[in-house]
Amino acid sequence: MCNPSKIAALLISASVFLLLAVVLAATATALAGSWWTSSANMPIMIVIAVLSGTAMGSVNAAAAEAAQCTVAPCKEAGDKLFAALIGLVAALGALTAAAVAGALIATIPYAGIAVAVAIGVSAAAAGITLVVVSSVLLPQLDDCRARSAAGTPSGLVAFQKTLGIFAGVALALTGGIVTFA
Repeated sequence: MCNPSKIAALLISASVFLLLAVVLAATATALAGSWWTSSANMPIMIVIAVLSGTAMGSVNAAAAEAAQCTVAPCKEAGDKLFAALIGLVAALGALTAAAVAGALIATIPYAGIAVAVAIGVSAAAAGITLVVVSSVLLPQLDDCRARSAAGTPSGLVAFQKTLGIFAGVALALTGGIVTFA
């Protein structure tokens, strides 16, 4: 059965993991410019890879839940949400892979420009997708489900809307900064 609250709960956990990864990415970017501090980047990049991979797992579970929402009466909203979540899984997969690659070369100052660009682009794509999912697609599904069942919208969806926008914007901005730093 389609459960927007369960999708929201899974996206809340993903958003928290991504916010932690944003903080670490900003730290790694600051440390990357010096021989004296760049040695700390390997463990940071490993943790970023773990966080983004864990977020990807939460989003994948949310997509599996959203797949149950691709039937009437909210088929259109469910289809859009499911497709966007699959796109978010792909962006997080690219971010995780880039973070793993970054861990391999993170201790070398100024090395890994291509990895930084890959991290930045995938983080920006994931951030923008998370904003769209959180601010538009999940609330649309929740509203449709509430109207069709004569119920009330989920409080978890409302919370994820705010958290997802914040996390998505932070992720997209960090992606831009990492790419152009």
